[in-house]
Amino acid sequence: MDAMKKIFFLIILVFLIIQLFSAELSDLSPGVDFSGGFRAVYSDTGIIFTESDEKNSLIAMITALEVDVEISDYLIVGIIAGYNWNHFLNSLPVISLPLSLEINGITSNSMIFGINLKSEFFSSGDFSLFAKAEFIYFKRFSQESEIPLSIVTGTSVTKNSFYQGGLDLVLKYHGFRDFDLYLGPQLNLLDGNFFVSETIEDISEEVELKYRQKNILGALGGMAIEFGLNWEAYLEISFFSRFSIGAGIFYAF
Repeated sequence: MDAMKKIFFLIILVFLIIQLFSAELSDLSPGVDFSGGFRAVYSDTGIIFTESDEKNSLIAMITALEVDVEISDYLIVGIIAGYNWNHFLNSLPVISLPLSLEINGITSNSMIFGINLKSEFFSSGDFSLFAKAEFIYFKRFSQESEIPLSIVTGTSVTKNSFYQGGLDLVLKYHGFRDFDLYLGPQLNLLDGNFFVSETIEDISEEVELKYRQKNILGALGGMAIEFGLNWEAYLEISFFSRFSIGAGIFYAF
């Protein structure tokens, strides 16, 4: 988790530098603009457990509401809150409890809370450079299940929580009338803790399994479509470091 915190503060520092540079080019906007909307993301992220080097994938489905506040001409701050369903793609052996377990197909539900910073800090003709930094915390919920035993009774409880951060830098093309295209590199970071506790009669033990994202450098591409008076929708896909596909719709107030 310490590495994630350092990367997060580095991302914030980069955006502060962009903001200070942009303030020299333009006065602050006379008013504050808001937009809000809904987004959904499906992701498949390759992970590796730090102590065993065992590889797996974390499958997640996120639905969230987001409110964006335009702080200046060059900086937008977004607040995110929503819900998440996730599970490991392959079975996960846990062998250091009183009774070894094979975690398979258990879905974890969690609330998510996050923040992102967006800046379109350079433009020339039909092209512009756009950067976004995002940090999301997935709050863990407990998932309890029975352990089938012939003589005694047992239960296991699993809890999965993780942080997810990202930094996007994309080139946008504005040459079309109602939609923009964008493509660029992406830095993805995921760091998590999976807890498994087991209780058999009066014996109780808990194991913590730490994991992180296997590949952090990737790319993304997408399309943003304007329609109606103040509506905008987007569709984007990420690949290489993880596979994800997301969509959203926003209304500017």
